[in-house]
Amino acid sequence: MRLADRHMLHLLAEHSSLVRESYSTRQLHRVVGSTLALATERLSAEYFDSTKDRLYCGDAGGDSRRAVQTVLHAALDALLLSIGPITPFLAEEVHEHRGAQRPPPPVERVWEDLPASWTDFDLARRWALAERVREELAPLLHEARVGGRIGGAGEALVEAGAARQE
Repeated sequence: MRLADRHMLHLLAEHSSLVRESYSTRQLHRVVGSTLALATERLSAEYFDSTKDRLYCGDAGGDSRRAVQTVLHAALDALLLSIGPITPFLAEEVHEHRGAQRPPPPVERVWEDLPASWTDFDLARRWALAERVREELAPLLHEARVGGRIGGAGEALVEAGAARQE
């Protein structure tokens, strides 16, 4: 799996842990907030965009495409289990549209521990650093595009360095 796939599995593990804890303490607002953030920010705005080429253009039997499909299957599972207790009919309806190879319906399942290999705090730390760098570069790239120095972000050659902290 690529880093984006492994990072998404880490996020799913964090989300599942938070949702389990929130249900046990009856904090439904945390369940809803975390589920919405996962669906709209992490999946839709980030993961789907970064993996669409592998999913749609990759070799049908290729490992890279299969990795994306595996993560998407796990994400759908996490979302359905998250919303199942709050919106059981919606979770069941979505579940019925899954392919032939599907787990039992969400209302018949209990939260299971996700594989420990999904949790990777070092990767999450490095990913957060990369996101901060991207946030710092975005205005500079925009300025270069507006100024006509580049046509798009793909044309930019960026050199980054870090000072050693002692």
